[in-house]
Parts: sequence; C-alpha cells; structure tokens
Amino acid sequence: MTSPLPSLHLAMLLALWQKLPPDPTDPEVQRNIAITQPLLWLIP
Repeated sequence: MTSPLPSLHLAMLLALWQKLPPDPTDPEVQRNIAITQPLLWLIP
C-alpha cells in the first residue's frame, strides 16, 4: 500500500526523528551502539 502523500509521510517521520534524544539512555543500547553503527569506528 502506498501513501497518497509520500512527501508528507517523510516530513512527519523527519519531524519525529528530530524530536528523539540524540544519545540512547538504555545501557544495553549504549553497549551495542558500536556494533549497530560501524561508521562510528571510522570517525576519530
């Protein structure tokens, strides 16, 4: 099923993403962040 207004849907997702905290607070997520975000290993 496709959305009749895909740009509106993307705008809503972007607005939601911008409201989320930038750093995870859950210790398990913090422990696994390097595994799930391998590009972080390359940035000094």
